[in-house]
Amino acid sequence: MIYLGRTHKEKQAIIKEACVSASHVVIFHGSKTPEVYEASCPIEYRAWDDIIMYKYFYRLLQEITSDSVIILDEIMRTQDRNCLTYNCLLHYIRKAERCLVFQYFPIIDDVENFCILADMVSCGRTRGTNYAALRGIVADVVRRDYQIIEQPVGITDADRKTYDKKKAAIFSRPIKDPEALPRQVALVAGDIKAKSCSPESAYVARNARFKRPNILTYKNAPRDAIILDPPVSAIVMHDHLAGGADTPAILYMSTGLPVDKHYIEFYRGIAESMRRIYDDQEK
Repeated sequence: MIYLGRTHKEKQAIIKEACVSASHVVIFHGSKTPEVYEASCPIEYRAWDDIIMYKYFYRLLQEITSDSVIILDEIMRTQDRNCLTYNCLLHYIRKAERCLVFQYFPIIDDVENFCILADMVSCGRTRGTNYAALRGIVADVVRRDYQIIEQPVGITDADRKTYDKKKAAIFSRPIKDPEALPRQVALVAGDIKAKSCSPESAYVARNARFKRPNILTYKNAPRDAIILDPPVSAIVMHDHLAGGADTPAILYMSTGLPVDKHYIEFYRGIAESMRRIYDDQEK
């Protein structure tokens, strides 16, 4: 079963009930440090990087039986549906026959990402099937319809000239990854926005370059911090927002410059894709 939008407390209740008759539980988690749970039998925790390691892979394939329960806790860390890590997880799941999938948000940034979760609970039977053609995959849903709230800030002509100059310099350099361009330009916009930050509010930036106590990074900022820099990926944003019992919001500080418009539309697109999945599950 796929469980969407659950808090740690809610996950714990589901795990406790599902593992009553289990002899062995393995929790594969996407975070570096696992969320700790309780069950009526021993729990082994394995991080994302452990999943493909030989020293764990072959041992777990021997130890996992039909009396085991496999739990995937926020394990969607790449959009590559055929990656080696997901393939290894399917080997474990097929041995156990019982699998719980917990994912706070149903996608990374595209509806097709939901197929990754479907592959896990179907033991791979849905592989090769796109989202529109998925049949029989039911999720237990707590909706997390996040919204993007734009918080405009004023900029001067001098700010705009600085932005244009630095943007031109970034675009003039050879670069292999086109996605790196808006990420770099966003930092220039962030430097401009930082001048408007209030000392009474918390903000989140991509790094610690500002050296100010109320401008934090995505590693330690509260969920309601105002976005100064967008993160390097939607996965980082979702890690930042996930876990709470309330519906999260993205409070995005915007200069109105093209790079801020780009990211606002990007996350609005993700939110719309999530709503499509939630709506489909409620039909």
